[in-house]
Amino acid sequence: MTEYQATVIEQHDTDLLDFFIDQLIKHEGTMPRETASQIIRARAAQLIEDGASLVTRTFSTLKGFINLASALPGRKIVFFISDGFLIDQRRSENLYRLQQITDAAARSGVVIYSMDARGLGAGLPNAADPALADSSGVLLRVNGSEVRATQPIRCRRPSRRR
Repeated sequence: MTEYQATVIEQHDTDLLDFFIDQLIKHEGTMPRETASQIIRARAAQLIEDGASLVTRTFSTLKGFINLASALPGRKIVFFISDGFLIDQRRSENLYRLQQITDAAARSGVVIYSMDARGLGAGLPNAADPALADSSGVLLRVNGSEVRATQPIRCRRPSRRR
């Protein structure tokens, strides 16, 4: 399960939840559906919490770097290379932190260019990806949205005209 899939499960996508319940029961043998559901939901909550913590630490580091760069004269360019992240406004203050970062960068003359470390891709599975058998197409539907949802957020503010 990916962090994005966990988020979709938390948003009450019953098709995806049922898919993972079926996979868990198939892997573990006989298990009540309710127990499997609780295990999947707990795993999803843990993945979301871990992801939010990682984003918080990343933003903290970026903010610290911008604060250090603000002491340097002139305009500064920062390349932020990331494989993307999810920002859950209900569970963390990371959207607010991102706004603080962009405001601090604008005040300090720092331009941030974000780059996707994953490179170009279609968001479709390939032979190198370990994939679960999905005859229902549920994973394909959910994973198709994951690439867009985890793209690095554009932090660069437009420069002022002189």
